[in-house]
Amino acid sequence: MKQISLIDLKPVLANQLILPPSSSPKKDEVPSFGEVIREAIQRVDDLQATADQNLQDFITNKSRDLHEVMISWEKADTSLRLLMQVRSKILEAYQEIMRMPV
Repeated sequence: MKQISLIDLKPVLANQLILPPSSSPKKDEVPSFGEVIREAIQRVDDLQATADQNLQDFITNKSRDLHEVMISWEKADTSLRLLMQVRSKILEAYQEIMRMPV
């Protein structure tokens, strides 16, 4: 039987705005799947909070940069959509495994 190798998802998710590029693991350290997902969720939450803060600053005239507000909202929206797609794929894979005969 062919052995399943571990996949490092951090570089892929870092390129998609979910994880910060600085969170790459050391050569000997392989993060668990749960850690990767937890960090991705935290990054999406951080992007949402930044977008909210930029909007609040714009509304209260602390900032006059509408472009920054729109860019931060698009980053937050894109990262959330990507995270939801990853979640859907994980659920589909889990359901497929559960349907396999033992």
